[in-house]
Amino acid sequence: MQKVILNFTETLKYSRVVTVLLPDGMTEKQLNESIDRALTRSANVDDVVSVLQKYNITLAEPYDSSLDSPDDTEVDCDDYDFVDEG
Repeated sequence: MQKVILNFTETLKYSRVVTVLLPDGMTEKQLNESIDRALTRSANVDDVVSVLQKYNITLAEPYDSSLDSPDDTEVDCDDYDFVDEG
C-alpha cells in the first residue's frame, strides 16, 4: 500500500453578539475608529472586547464566547505528499 500525507485546512466560523456601553459623548465616528483599531490588534472577539475597554467601551452584559458549537465549518485538502518508503 502507498502511504500519502494529506494536509487539511479546517475553518470554524462563529457568530457573536456583543452589547456594549459607550462613554458619554462618544460619536459614531469615534466608535468606528475604536472598532477598527481593536480589529487590527485582535485575533478573536475576546481580544476585541479587551481593546475596546481601553477606549472606555464596556460590556453591557456577558456574551457567549464558547468555542463548542461553531455556526459554520469548512474543510479543504490543500496538498498531499506521497511518502517514498523505498
